[in-house]
Amino acid sequence: MVAQTRQIHMEGVFELGVHLLLYPDIVLLDLDMKDMNGIETLKKIKAADLDSRVIVLTVSDSEEDVVSALCAGAEGYLLKDMEPEDLLENMKMLPKDTWSSATG
Repeated sequence: MVAQTRQIHMEGVFELGVHLLLYPDIVLLDLDMKDMNGIETLKKIKAADLDSRVIVLTVSDSEEDVVSALCAGAEGYLLKDMEPEDLLENMKMLPKDTWSSATG
């Protein structure tokens, strides 16, 4: 009986993990990735019609990159050299209705 209970528990944990991996509330996306283009990746995420919010987190402060990311659907654009506290504060600025039910 204990083994069966553990299996059910592990199946539930697995299902939650898969949900969190496949349906994240927020995606932090870098524009500069090896073998990938961040803007194209952003467009693919948006085309998949996920409920996830995409925040670009990058080193580029180029106006062209900011405009491209926002036009492609990014909900925010943050620089990697921000202080951690500022990063968290900016992430908290997302409207509460952008959070999925998975966060409670």
